[in-house]
Amino acid sequence: MIAAPHQPFMCVWYNGYRDYDPQMKGAWGYFSVRTANKLSKMFPDRIHIEERSLLHPSWADGELPLLYQKHYDWSKNDAIHVWKRLHPVPEGPKEIEKRNCTLGEIMRYVYFLP
Repeated sequence: MIAAPHQPFMCVWYNGYRDYDPQMKGAWGYFSVRTANKLSKMFPDRIHIEERSLLHPSWADGELPLLYQKHYDWSKNDAIHVWKRLHPVPEGPKEIEKRNCTLGEIMRYVYFLP
């Protein structure tokens, strides 16, 4: 998230964490994802959701093969979320060199910068 300090959306969201209980089942998803989504609908004029340039390929849309098995043109992405819990991630240069997919391409680009 990018926001100036004390933006109403961020303040409301932050204040909602007063009831956060990490022991509650599903607490992280509720407070981190569902609450933000609900607030975005309550304050549509106060937030811009960047749909494609940050979270594409998305796990929610069944697009992860584009990241881990295929090739995707990521040149217009501002970021890419890597789900290490869902798929193995190369741990060193030799593994990075062997990975023939979008993730390998991105990691080579970052790791082997001149």
